[in-house]
Amino acid sequence: MEIRDDSISFEVEKVLHAKRYKRLGLISMRKRMEIFGGQLVLESTPGKGTTVRATLPAGKEKVSS
Repeated sequence: MEIRDDSISFEVEKVLHAKRYKRLGLISMRKRMEIFGGQLVLESTPGKGTTVRATLPAGKEKVSS
């Protein structure tokens, strides 16, 4: 899943590694993705906005006998 916006940007590393968690949303999203073996990628560029990309591994299909 990928979500993009063209609003103001932010410093991704600063937000994710802040010692005081004022905004838990992105940190919580990343942790949840990791629990399921996925990945959350955040890109934020001044003048271009922010992209949030979430990926999960494909599950194995159950074979019926």
